[in-house]
Amino acid sequence: MRQNEKPPSGPSPTLISERLQELYVKHRPKHVYTDAEVADALKAKGLRISAENIRKLRIGTHDNPTASTLTALAEFFGVGAGYFLDPAPVSAKVQVMTRSIEQLSDGAREGIDAIIQSTLRMEQAARESAQLATEQARRDAH
Repeated sequence: MRQNEKPPSGPSPTLISERLQELYVKHRPKHVYTDAEVADALKAKGLRISAENIRKLRIGTHDNPTASTLTALAEFFGVGAGYFLDPAPVSAKVQVMTRSIEQLSDGAREGIDAIIQSTLRMEQAARESAQLATEQARRDAH
């Protein structure tokens, strides 16, 4: 490390807090988890954590969670642990969808893949059509 260089730091408390808040709301929108419910679920998996520590993570005042805490939270909410660390991760909803797809049979996954490919082709065609219409409107305006 150079003389004036700062040592690498962990994920920012704000990033973890924002991601945790998002998971609280998106994971169970009709009944948002309480900090106690999350702490109890993590304790049942063997993690020693209090509802107060979960609250501090959620509001951004706990600035140095352990890797095991972040991993346990990620597992509880069904996302990868990197979700809390990467400034531009895949959305929580996509991660949950991916985990759900992984539980399907090979045949069902192939069906989902066909649906996705078809949808992508339709969206690409719609974008191209809109782009052509925009270009035509520009030409007509001149």
